[in-house]
Amino acid sequence: MFSKFQDWCNKVPLTLLWVCIYCGSIFYLVILLKLTSANILGVSLQTFLNQKVFAHSVTYYKGLHKALENMKICLS
Repeated sequence: MFSKFQDWCNKVPLTLLWVCIYCGSIFYLVILLKLTSANILGVSLQTFLNQKVFAHSVTYYKGLHKALENMKICLS
């Protein structure tokens, strides 16, 4: 099964994969910021930045970056 995954990854340009994942991540963060700045969630942007959601976003980006680095090493 892992060899099938490797074959699939070799067919998909790694650069395209990076672009898709990072664009998706930026879109996710922008949506969170827009929801917060518009007070749809009932909190201000400053409150948002002080809460755990911001910490989770940072952790998400660090984890995403680490996973992409591991995948890059695995495929090279």
